[in-house]
Amino acid sequence: MRLEKIHEDKRGEIFLGMGLLPEDRELTLFTTKKGYARGGCVHKESGENAVVIAGSIRYFVEGRAPATLSRGDTIHIPPDTPHYFIALTPETIMMEWGPKPWEKKDRHPVWRSYVDHINAGSDEVKLHLGCGTKFIPGFIHVDLTSHPHIDHNVDIRKLSMFEDGSVDLIYCSHAFQYFDSFDEVPQVLEEWHRVLKQGGILRLAVTDFEAVVKVYLKHGYLEHQGIRGPLYGKWPSGDGFIYMKTTYDFESLKRVLEICGFKNVRRYDWRKTIHKDYDDYSQAYIPHMDKENGILISLNVEATK
Repeated sequence: MRLEKIHEDKRGEIFLGMGLLPEDRELTLFTTKKGYARGGCVHKESGENAVVIAGSIRYFVEGRAPATLSRGDTIHIPPDTPHYFIALTPETIMMEWGPKPWEKKDRHPVWRSYVDHINAGSDEVKLHLGCGTKFIPGFIHVDLTSHPHIDHNVDIRKLSMFEDGSVDLIYCSHAFQYFDSFDEVPQVLEEWHRVLKQGGILRLAVTDFEAVVKVYLKHGYLEHQGIRGPLYGKWPSGDGFIYMKTTYDFESLKRVLEICGFKNVRRYDWRKTIHKDYDDYSQAYIPHMDKENGILISLNVEATK
């Protein structure tokens, strides 16, 4: 087989495999830089097969849950099924084969818009702190746990790998309340403030004490799912667990952020964020998943440096 380079851009390179498949079928090899997406296609007549040659990717296929694939993993895409993938590692190599050449140009308007949106935002520096298992395309993921998408396996209170004024957005969903409001929060916010650019955004989601009170008054007993868990939650860490150390309502969180140098503190609507399609605790409702009529028990607040 001979490889012929047919395209190169900020995402990486694309090679066409020559002499291995029949002339009416195409084999393509991609190199893709971390955080960038490819795809958004839909092949009307032919199915497509893919294998990861190096690195790891997150593959999205209509009708399936997102899947993380690493070296040697394969996937089959049925005909007429939109799909795309995002590179999770710095040197990612993918090989795809099966479609007819003309089918590679058939873009799905919605799924292609996902790819374009991800790639457009890849030049901004966006941190997802305390992300755990949650992967959001285009973000740098920082957490003490180990998962394929984690970029920096460190404590989120120390961001020494980032220079002063180098970050556009920090997003932290339901990890901030694990810091003690007296002994830890001032130092944590000072560090996050340091790495943000002037005009950068700190976006937090924490348990909303006022909303939890509403749940209690409505249901009348502490054992309800929307009370003790959100207030006294625990999370695996190392060989044990860590526990939430505080809670907030809007005014108390606003006061803390302003004391630590942030301005324009306001609530945000998770439906209007770039991560709205990736469910996490910022979208926590009682009853569970009732996002139309339930009580939102996450206090979603952002502020500007």
